[in-house]
Amino acid sequence: ELLRATFRGVIRQIRRNFFNLVLFLDPLQEESVELVKLAELFYKHKIPLRIGFVFVVNTKEEIDGFSDAGVGFYRLLNYIADEYDLSQAVMSIVSLYSQVEEGEMLSAEMISAYLKRKYPKVNPEKVLGVNSEYDYGRKDGALFYRKSGLGALPLGLFNGVPLNPDEMDPEDLETIILQRIMDTTPAFQRAAFMGQLTDSSDVVDYLMEQANVVPRMNPLILGTDRKYLDFTRTPALDDWEDTNMFSFLDSRDKTAVVAKRMKYFTNSDEDGVAAVTVWIVGDLEKISGRKLLLNALKHLKSSRGVRVGVIDNPGEKPSEDNTVVYRAVWASLLTQKNKAAAAFVQKLLKEESIQLLLQGTKMKDLLLQGMDVDAFEKKFNTLEAD
Repeated sequence: ELLRATFRGVIRQIRRNFFNLVLFLDPLQEESVELVKLAELFYKHKIPLRIGFVFVVNTKEEIDGFSDAGVGFYRLLNYIADEYDLSQAVMSIVSLYSQVEEGEMLSAEMISAYLKRKYPKVNPEKVLGVNSEYDYGRKDGALFYRKSGLGALPLGLFNGVPLNPDEMDPEDLETIILQRIMDTTPAFQRAAFMGQLTDSSDVVDYLMEQANVVPRMNPLILGTDRKYLDFTRTPALDDWEDTNMFSFLDSRDKTAVVAKRMKYFTNSDEDGVAAVTVWIVGDLEKISGRKLLLNALKHLKSSRGVRVGVIDNPGEKPSEDNTVVYRAVWASLLTQKNKAAAAFVQKLLKEESIQLLLQGTKMKDLLLQGMDVDAFEKKFNTLEAD
């Protein structure tokens, strides 16, 4: 059917999920109203397009659907989908949005009134209340949206490819989607002709296996606006101990000083050339900073030609109490062999080790067999907090 000759511009009616549109929406945004109506238009006209919605709503643990319209909207949809069916839930979205006047937003009062009018036998508290049994999955959409690294809402994915913000205008989106369908069809025809796509193939799996598929959109990697450290300077002095003077240096001089003094974790005790250098900047007294360094060391363990340096970025003025982890990391770098230092720091960064330290365990009790205990303790106890 995919290879059968048709008139130019004809969209083939093949129910194999060749074309997929996922809309990420905040139910309270004005643009969401028109986008939902457009999705209904595709559905009514039987366009061969599978449409999915990801609603990004409040993720607070306990929240009342009577006061938060987004949460109430989500719970109402779950109720209709569970007690009736999914198609009725989708039609209810359109019906609900049809009551919203142009320029207005969906309100909690509208949702409550809609529930009472359409489903008078159900207790609104059971559906919209704090302890609603229809609250499942509410956080999933927001969590996935944040992890995906996609842009501002509303946004759409056509076969996994993000649409540009200017393409999300409801007035233009219909034409854009139809054009995307026609532009994408030859790729599927080619795959079918070459035997890469057969009757037994799952089209979604085929799409996910393509070389351009990534688990998330990372602007630091995919963005065109690059930021670089300038390594063209050399330190004016070989021995920098004056932290006050350091603060007056410009960016290039600071980079030169840090690069000169940096110590690195490597996966070999022998010195060598590293093709990849990673600097981890974080507050090691916080879970996020420790997790970042721990992930870098795990990558180091499984990779060749990589070295990892650490720069502490404390959230408050450094003191002996709030630099314990960083001083231990730095002491291990200065006194231990590369492999031993990396292994010790991986153990130290685990949350169970942090809990032991908080409970009064001494740092020396966490040291690994084979480490130079005396050298470590001496350096750890004499390192200055700054």
